[in-house]
Order: sequence, then structure tokens, then C-alpha cells
Amino acid sequence: MKRILIPIFIVLSMTLAPAVQKDAPDGLSPDKHYKILILSDAENSSVFSVGIQRADSNKLIFDGLCAGYGYYRSAEDPDYFKGLWSPSSQFVAIYTRGTKRTGETTLYFINENKVQEIKVPAMGELIQTRLGKSEVKSWLVRPESWTSDRELVLSVEGTQSNQGLFRFLVTLQLSKGKAGSYVAAIACVKEDRAAQ
Repeated sequence: MKRILIPIFIVLSMTLAPAVQKDAPDGLSPDKHYKILILSDAENSSVFSVGIQRADSNKLIFDGLCAGYGYYRSAEDPDYFKGLWSPSSQFVAIYTRGTKRTGETTLYFINENKVQEIKVPAMGELIQTRLGKSEVKSWLVRPESWTSDRELVLSVEGTQSNQGLFRFLVTLQLSKGKAGSYVAAIACVKEDRAAQ
């Protein structure tokens, strides 16, 4: 039985471990306890994942697959990837480009060695009502800044079929829900006319 398990363990550890990894730009948390990594199976791979690692022990505490438009090498470009830590280092917003015309931000709460994904409220209908009937051609939701430890400003920008560019600033507030997990709610939406 040992002869069978050892080769299986070796094969699994070789296939599950990333072949290449690098620190994400500005990926070190303000308290210097965590860092964001970009992981992939090869330098020229078109799929990469984002990891969160304890900086003191190099222990990976989170590895979430991100569908990426662009390659592992392009993950350093802010058009494809951006990580933004809250002042307390308890929350991190991670932007990844999903396709040529879409990009989303995912929020996480970090508590020691546990990571909880925080659902970002759907903004499509809210923004579409402000744009009118014009068809949206591209849609990017990026983290811009933390105004406090539990308040994040996102930019929602893109193009419309007949109106050109649009950009909104959406403020999210994070709070503990009834089940004890963090939830995000939209606090404010403002059109950013200066960017148009």
C-alpha cells in the first residue's frame, strides 16, 4: 500500500504546486503580515491564480483561480490586475480582468489564517438605469481607494454603443452580517463626469 501512495503523493504535489510565482505589485499589506502573489503553472500561461500568503512564514492561506484575459506576465499591468489593502490589513480588494471587455473586483476578509470572500453587490442594473437604453460594450470594476477601514471606493467604467465612455464611483460599506460574516452594501453612486 505504501508503494502506491508515495507515487500518488508525488504526482499530486507536482501538479498542484504552481511552477512560477511572483509578488503582486503593491501586494504587501500595510501591517506587513500578508502579501498577494500571482501564481501560474508556466511563465507563458494564459491562466493565473491569485494567492494570499503570510509574509512571516511564506504559508499560502488562500489560492483562488482567476480567469484572466492576458498572461501571467501581464498580471503586473494595472489593466489586468490590482490589489488594494485596507488600512488595517483585514480586507483586500483584488481586481482581475476576465475578458477583453470585462474586469471585476473581489473582496476578501483576512482573519489570521482564514480568508472569507465578501460578495460584491451587483451593480449592472443600478448603472444601466443611469445610462439609459444604450447598450454597454465594456465593463470594468476596479478598486480605487479605501476611505476608511470598512469603506471602499470602486470605479465602474466602460463604453456604450452610442454614448461613448462612462465612469461612476461606487462606495461600498462593509459590515458584519447576521451570520457573523462580512457583507458589502452600496452606500453611494456618483457619476464621474471629469473622466468622460
